[in-house]
Amino acid sequence: MKQVFLSTLRNRSYLAAFVITALLCFAILVLSAIEIRHSDIQVPLRYSAFGITHIYRESWLNELLLPLFAIGIFVAHTVISLKFASLKHITVAIAFQWLTAIMLSLVFMTLLAIFKIVSVLQ
Repeated sequence: MKQVFLSTLRNRSYLAAFVITALLCFAILVLSAIEIRHSDIQVPLRYSAFGITHIYRESWLNELLLPLFAIGIFVAHTVISLKFASLKHITVAIAFQWLTAIMLSLVFMTLLAIFKIVSVLQ
């Protein structure tokens, strides 16, 4: 697996996708480390248009789930893309890594929105 990883990093398009994905994961972790605060207040985390209350509040510990989700997605998708590369499907591996970057950018924007709401309400 190590040789597959080193050989795919020689491909510039895969390297660009991998670096952008790693930077997004790092940005999510830094944002979470800065914005998550311990408090006894319940913070708004979910929004639904179907309930009586549209914004649902939960414990601040649930804010840790999105950074953990980002780390899990980064690791799992990188391993899957390396598996594609080991099977000689480098274009699929590159596309999968770019889709991972898109998914992590959506996680980043979701975290920004959640932390913006939390900062206003606290």
